[in-house]
Amino acid sequence: MWNLAFMRHYTKSLELELSGGQAFRLQRPYLSHWFWDHVLTPNSCAGLQDGQLRFRIGNTDFDLPVSDEAISTATAVGQHLPSATSVTWDEGLIRIAIADQQVVVRAGSMTDWYVANEILVHDEYSLASLPSNLDTVVDCGANIGVFSACVGARARRVVLLEPVADNLRLARKNLELADVTEKAGFEEAALGADSAGTLTLKVYKDAQGNNSALADHKDRFGESEEIRVPTISIEDLFRKHDVDVCDLLKCDIEGGEYDAFENVPESVLARIQRIRMEYHLFDSPDLQERFKNLRKRLEGSGFRVAATDPLTPDGKPSGVTYLAATRIPDEALVMPTGQSL
Repeated sequence: MWNLAFMRHYTKSLELELSGGQAFRLQRPYLSHWFWDHVLTPNSCAGLQDGQLRFRIGNTDFDLPVSDEAISTATAVGQHLPSATSVTWDEGLIRIAIADQQVVVRAGSMTDWYVANEILVHDEYSLASLPSNLDTVVDCGANIGVFSACVGARARRVVLLEPVADNLRLARKNLELADVTEKAGFEEAALGADSAGTLTLKVYKDAQGNNSALADHKDRFGESEEIRVPTISIEDLFRKHDVDVCDLLKCDIEGGEYDAFENVPESVLARIQRIRMEYHLFDSPDLQERFKNLRKRLEGSGFRVAATDPLTPDGKPSGVTYLAATRIPDEALVMPTGQSL
């Protein structure tokens, strides 16, 4: 068994010896995160068969192409999704089944499986605490659609906003697996202060869940490219998709939340009933001040707001930080820790 937890970019290699004396070497440049761990056990690899690697996670055997991307993702899935009932190779994607939910993730992505783990296993957005019947849900920063696929069963409709075409392609597949495509609307754009133009988005090759236009994100997650994407404001998104009342707005847009919410008119903000947000601070006094103002803005609009501590015990900004807000009287605000606030 081997575990890695670090924040450095370097090339690592691993030689696997299989039954029958077969061996091969995996070598790949990695930018690692605190969540980028792998587990390989003596029983993980059963051998090569018809050019495929017979792999085992828990009690499940499946075949993968002999590639470092596929195997690295599968080992990460085995470590971080212990409740996965099955893992299969699906035309270049890895399909994970957890309870009655199925999602696909890209082989080699550092973040796809982590997003699945956050939402399906750890309930990052505290969906279990929400009513079983929701009207319109708006998913800003939909990424590969795991949140919308999960919440879709209890919503009358979902609107997904995602600026990267490859993420949106996977989101469509995940909503299809969840059988909620017919109630979904899609918008290929980034949430912004207005709908007047475009912004430059840094898109990471192996960490597509961290794509951002924020300067603090620059070169944090390995190899990337910059693309121009259209922007749309909350007001125009609601208008375009006929959102009169938004029962739940989920927002995870890697630092873009401040521009989007600082500029939303009060009349539009008043149409939102609940917010679940991942907010971003990095080591930036400016972002910390903007978060304080964002919280004050929401409370001034009539929301009750709860947020996880933006600082670690040693006074540094937390890596992942959450906000929950509601206008519903007596509705509990439940954070990802399960603590009711």
